[in-house]
Amino acid sequence: MTRVSTDKPVGSISRHLAGDAPGLLTRLRRDALRALASQPLYRHTLIGRVPGDLRVRIGLRWPGDAKRGAAIAGGEIELGGELIRNPTPRWLPPSAGSEWIAAWHGFGWIADLATTGGPTRDAAGDLVQSWLRENTAWHGIVWRSDVLATRVFAWVAHFDEIVRRDHDHTLRRAMLTSISAQLRHLARTANWEVAGAARLRALKGLIAGRAALGDSATRLAKVLKALEREVQFRSFRMAATCHAIPRCSFRFCRI
Repeated sequence: MTRVSTDKPVGSISRHLAGDAPGLLTRLRRDALRALASQPLYRHTLIGRVPGDLRVRIGLRWPGDAKRGAAIAGGEIELGGELIRNPTPRWLPPSAGSEWIAAWHGFGWIADLATTGGPTRDAAGDLVQSWLRENTAWHGIVWRSDVLATRVFAWVAHFDEIVRRDHDHTLRRAMLTSISAQLRHLARTANWEVAGAARLRALKGLIAGRAALGDSATRLAKVLKALEREVQFRSFRMAATCHAIPRCSFRFCRI
């Protein structure tokens, strides 16, 4: 495994959109969640009904980068300003920074693999299968609400490419089971665990995942209401703090 820093600076806009420092109550709740979720029995609370397929497909997807997808398939993983070649172990290499781990486990890069054809696209299914097999234990970053929500959204948006349409029934079932469990955890954390833009991602992923699995309109309406309140707050915040409004608006829309 080789780690290379790409030294990409984080600008003031990124700092504004990253979210506020958590308050005392949030820190206490987070500590309590960490203690609870790290116990083996916690996973049993995430077991429940699993649909046979997605009830809704998500059509909104940002275009991927085929060149970047080929690099990822070849083991060149550059995320969060950090390049790691052939990470070992694959999902939690000891030299990786927290931003790299969050981005790697968020699967936002899966669009880059899906953009290409042949073996590179097939790598998407292989990586998801690897994640399901190697990430059975709770991890603070991996299961953080914004990271989890980004992963669920990516899996749902690219579900058919990942499972190779109807060719991999085992992976299809495993993904649906995992998505269902992850959404149960996300429903407990999306509205408080993180702040700012990260909270928007958490709520967006919760809405997309629940809609895709055919959740009730009543439960979806509650999350939509929470998202509406957060969007209004962040819109006012950006207007007050961003000097480059078009750039901020673009980042906001891509959340």
